Amino acid sequence: MINDVQTVLIVEDSKSQRLMLEELCRHVGIPRILSAEDGMQALQAVNTHQIIDLVLCDLELPVMNGIDFINAVAEDKREFGLVIISGRELSLIKGVELMAESSGFYTLGAFTKPFGESELLDVLHRFQRKDIHVIRSGHHLKKSRITRGELQAALEHCEFHLSFQPKIRFSDYSLVGFEALLRWQHPEYGEIFPGDFVPSLIYHDLIDEVTLDMVEQASRLVAQWREQGLKTKVAINLSSKSFNDVDFFKKLQQRMAIYNATAKQITFEVTETEVIQDISKALAVLNNMKLAGFQLSLDDYGIGESSLNRLTQIPFSELKLDQSLVKGVSNHPYLQAAVESTIGMCRKIGVRVVAEGVESFRDWSYLAELGCDICQGYLVSQPLAESEVVSWYQSHLADISKKLP
Repeated sequence: MINDVQTVLIVEDSKSQRLMLEELCRHVGIPRILSAEDGMQALQAVNTHQIIDLVLCDLELPVMNGIDFINAVAEDKREFGLVIISGRELSLIKGVELMAESSGFYTLGAFTKPFGESELLDVLHRFQRKDIHVIRSGHHLKKSRITRGELQAALEHCEFHLSFQPKIRFSDYSLVGFEALLRWQHPEYGEIFPGDFVPSLIYHDLIDEVTLDMVEQASRLVAQWREQGLKTKVAINLSSKSFNDVDFFKKLQQRMAIYNATAKQITFEVTETEVIQDISKALAVLNNMKLAGFQLSLDDYGIGESSLNRLTQIPFSELKLDQSLVKGVSNHPYLQAAVESTIGMCRKIGVRVVAEGVESFRDWSYLAELGCDICQGYLVSQPLAESEVVSWYQSHLADISKKLP
């Protein structure tokens, strides 16, 4: 959020563009502005100043370029948001953004020059200081190698919990449901995102236990929200490793039955990137789910290697475009080609398309014009605590149509 950004560091070798960015930051109300002409000066600024909220970084710099600067601070525990701005081709800029994300940075966008007021305001509205700590802490935790004992202790102490991100229709802004997002409230590192600990849950054969707990939590909340006037559905992620247990679906149903949850209230998302080791067992579980009336969604579409095979093998009714295809799609020809062909294909075979990671009005307008069905992302809402869901539905959903195109 704008008020969260108190100090910005501008890394730009062109004096005219550096002065323009400084004036832009002053104009939107950022009180403290630092500048550097190259990566080495930027590195010194990061090491000198205790708190920097946001770094606007060019790539082509003398002495030390932007890529080397990002790598130089990658192992540092300094926490700031990163925006990449360059006059080079967008495919290169997006590649550097992916590199930064893989190194644990809180990235807020990759932009081609010129970078104007609308782009800066978009970045500032999405800035969440707490997310910086979550991402950096998760990165350090993952590198430290999580033990089975730590995960079992987390289960025993109920440290895993759910947040809920709304999904709405592009056509009429109506609520479709919520995705249940797993979080770990770590006693040392604080809140940790799933990408930093779910692989360890899978490795230590604890993912089934956590998934069953998620299903029970979601079933309880769907019933609770219904009593409060909100009739909705929740989507839950499944690991393909769970399909090795042919009785897994029965266990899911048993947890749902505790709160009388039905197939219409729960959607299961299967991650596209995970390798299904035994396709026959997986199909037994998934076809049983479909037969029982559950909706199946192919998650993270576009970053795996077997997307089309999955669509033909498994009875999915929904496909979720990964955020790597969605962020910046309105001005990225390569992303546009992939997204347009995917939406066209899904329309022909009767599969709904969800766009994950929608964060800008431009991307919303582009996807809506293409005929994408469902939107999920910070433009609609950040993930909500279970106690915030009903109040968001009652007070904020009505405002969405006013702010969206």
